[in-house]
Amino acid sequence: MVDRARWGAVVGVTLAGLTFLWWAAVPLGVPGEWTWQRVPLASPAARLDAFFGAAIATVCGAVLLWAVFLAARRVEAAGTGERAGWLVALSVLAACWALAAQDAPPEGYDLAKWPRVQFYPASSGYFHLVRYEADDACGFWPAYERRVRDGEVLHLGTHPPGLFVLYEATLRTLRRLPWVAEQLVAAEPESIRAAAAIIREHAARDGLAFDVVDEAALFAVALATLASWALAMPAIYSLAAPWCGARWAMLAAGGWAFVPAPLIFMPKSDVLFAGLAVAALAVWMHALRTRSVVGVAVASLLFWFGMTMSLVFLPVGLIAALAPVLSTAFGMIRSRGTGDSRAKRPVCRERAGAGGGSSESSGCGWIAIAYAIGVSVFVVAVLVVGLAWGINLPKLWWLNGQNHAGFYERYPRSYWKWVLVNPLEASLAIGPVLVFLIAWASVTLLRGVVGRSADDAIGVDGHHCESGKAEPAGAAFAALAVWCSLWLSGKNSGEAARLWIPLFACATPLSAIGFANWAMHGAGPQAARNGAARPVDRTAADRLSAAMALLALQAVYGLLVVIRVHGFHYP
Repeated sequence: MVDRARWGAVVGVTLAGLTFLWWAAVPLGVPGEWTWQRVPLASPAARLDAFFGAAIATVCGAVLLWAVFLAARRVEAAGTGERAGWLVALSVLAACWALAAQDAPPEGYDLAKWPRVQFYPASSGYFHLVRYEADDACGFWPAYERRVRDGEVLHLGTHPPGLFVLYEATLRTLRRLPWVAEQLVAAEPESIRAAAAIIREHAARDGLAFDVVDEAALFAVALATLASWALAMPAIYSLAAPWCGARWAMLAAGGWAFVPAPLIFMPKSDVLFAGLAVAALAVWMHALRTRSVVGVAVASLLFWFGMTMSLVFLPVGLIAALAPVLSTAFGMIRSRGTGDSRAKRPVCRERAGAGGGSSESSGCGWIAIAYAIGVSVFVVAVLVVGLAWGINLPKLWWLNGQNHAGFYERYPRSYWKWVLVNPLEASLAIGPVLVFLIAWASVTLLRGVVGRSADDAIGVDGHHCESGKAEPAGAAFAALAVWCSLWLSGKNSGEAARLWIPLFACATPLSAIGFANWAMHGAGPQAARNGAARPVDRTAADRLSAAMALLALQAVYGLLVVIRVHGFHYP
């Protein structure tokens, strides 16, 4: 049994977070600069609505937890096909859970947010510009270019054109296939349909058309965002499995489904980017591990594709670039610290053995080649867009960055206040349980890098969740370095819970090591004497049950936060 002190600490911090978010009269942010809203639950009707919504979401969440448990129990002995089947099934069940959780809050704060967030310019504006400001001859481009060059500091001027292309392509496709638009509208939940009716009234009052195709386009892009969020689970699994075994990677993938921030802010594009970001990172790390030229090229194209939509892929790309460098450095430190004979030569020159796979054994030469291939593919993609459509992406990225900086000139922020608030906001947005697991994993990895004994490797069900493995250590501390630079730079002073969602997805794979730690370590007599945790002798079922209990706590936290916190300001 995991020691009571550790359980008490995790449960206590989780309850404290829920108390703060639910009942404390403390604003969620910095008053006068930016605050998140709480969902009003004062009326009996609102509370009753939330109760029944929570009951339905609880059933969906319980089914998902049970599926994660079955998948984790089976995955070690499963073949590739069965593992893929489990991941697809979990993604589908996670999507169902996400719909139920988002529909749990009272009317107006439920899935009605989907069309409202996309339609009203104050919330995003991409659809509005493409639909109502586009030129018949040149499409949305003249209006978009004007906004960017004029220094628009909100959504339209700070994003590359990819999101606008997405909405334009969706509208054009559905106008050519009206029967698809009709089917999409027919499949909408009642809350979305009611919100679309209100939007239609508002649009008519303002002299704007809002027809079936428009409604279907908003729903289609929202479904694409939901799909991207759900498909982050296989990517998280593929990142974590080489680090800590398939069982704990499956729990990490399941943990992503219960992170409240993406559910609160769906269908904002930040959630769309999360799946693409972690997928690009997973492909990149796998390509380095397997020395796959094709994999490196695909990862580079994924990063490029992300950069056509948001500058958030710049820090994600920086994490990918730093990870192998840090992995090599950590591998050298580990080899020398343990007295390994391999320390006599640079670790980066070693070739991967049969059981290899960490970046430190990939080879400095191969890493340099991978960088060259990745940069070349990225540059070629940029040039193709420039030559084919006359779009100067580097110039647009520079202008987007300038406009983003202009936002803080027009809407000043108190630097020191946000330096204090952002870590708390991010921790509550992820959930205290996963934050605890990720932090524990990072400490374990650091001990493994500088450790000098075999005790720094955790045996889990016949596998070794090696804290000394340099690949997860490199990835962890690359992410930490990039996040700290964003945090201390003040570039995200406000809305960190939304803006950092792609980074949350990239950090979630580390929780696999945390789950393994939780399952294997407890406070025994020896731990009581020297203060160190030692592995506890448990059956595999006991270990998995201990980890699943923690995942269930994260699920409860996620649902209660989604019901109470509202992430948007719209009419």
